[in-house]
Amino acid sequence: MSHVYITKLEDQDVATALRSCLDKLVSDEFLHGVRKAVIKPNLLNSSPAYTGVTTDLRIVSSLIEFLIQRGVERVFVGESSLIHTQQVLEALDVLQLERLGASVVNFDRGDWVEVVSPAPLVLERFHLAKTAYDCDLFISVAKMKTHNQTKVTLSIKNVLGAISPYDRHLGHKTNIDKTIVEAFAYLKANKKFLSFIDAIYALEGRLGPSFGNPVEMGLIVASDDAVAADATCVELMDYDVNRVEHITLADKLGLGRIENREIVGARIEEVKTRFEMPPDKTVFSGFLLQFQERLFKKLPYLKFQDKCTYCERCVNTCPGENITLTDGEIRFDYQNCHSCLVCCEACVEGALDYKVTHPSIYRIAKGMRDLYWKLGYGKVP
Repeated sequence: MSHVYITKLEDQDVATALRSCLDKLVSDEFLHGVRKAVIKPNLLNSSPAYTGVTTDLRIVSSLIEFLIQRGVERVFVGESSLIHTQQVLEALDVLQLERLGASVVNFDRGDWVEVVSPAPLVLERFHLAKTAYDCDLFISVAKMKTHNQTKVTLSIKNVLGAISPYDRHLGHKTNIDKTIVEAFAYLKANKKFLSFIDAIYALEGRLGPSFGNPVEMGLIVASDDAVAADATCVELMDYDVNRVEHITLADKLGLGRIENREIVGARIEEVKTRFEMPPDKTVFSGFLLQFQERLFKKLPYLKFQDKCTYCERCVNTCPGENITLTDGEIRFDYQNCHSCLVCCEACVEGALDYKVTHPSIYRIAKGMRDLYWKLGYGKVP
């Protein structure tokens, strides 16, 4: 049985709360043979932790101190942000963690190692940051957030920041949920793996993971089963985990457990909060499933021109190079758009939004689908 620890901060400081999790979760036997550990926070951009966008570095600091005290020889904190990783590390003052004895690594400036996923789904081969490739223990320190394409981004989704930007772009163009599971499957098979989810301040809304409404929950969630941890977080968001494709796929492949998990600490029913979620990608099932990607596309557009600073982040991050800035005007090539919405993630000003094509049909289909789920018949297609 998997154990998931939900710790409320209340009057505790972050270090004390985290230590209570670690003492239960990490035994001497678990750390046996661990010489190098990589801590992977979610540092998508330079937004501070209280916005709900990035991982609280107090959690990372406490992990570093714990690992060094327990005899781990080398501790690395690594990230590949959506854009300009070094600027993000400097803006968030991540380099100060080196005073604690860790090494801060910009994955984008290091080497990448080609690996083969034990769960080949779309990429099969991808490039992993060499620092992560060489480690014995990988710790995903995620942020509890909604995500416009994958519904949520938690500890499993967080591992994408350890694979090359090229492979992430390719995954967005093919199937982002399957790419997530491929990357996680490799780490799960080759490393010891721990999950910590920062829900001190979480993020809700249709424009997650980079823009939305912060939700003060005052929680830290931890487990040595990433699937169980993420499933628990989805329930804390008062949502059905069966509607989150990458988590259910990881469960199906035996990479962790949705069912048969024990919650230790705070009770879900006492601390959960109803999150505003992005719209579903799938509203049809059966023989209609194959048509909906063509019928219902999420297309980005400039909704708030007054917020746009013409920084070109959307232009530079589009995997298909389908966005241009010409004569002071943002233009989208919808014919070749992959609906990955990476541009919306990159827009830290919240100037971009997205619309679903054929909205009237979508609303009718979604209403029927929601009723289907409420009656208890919902299954992942």
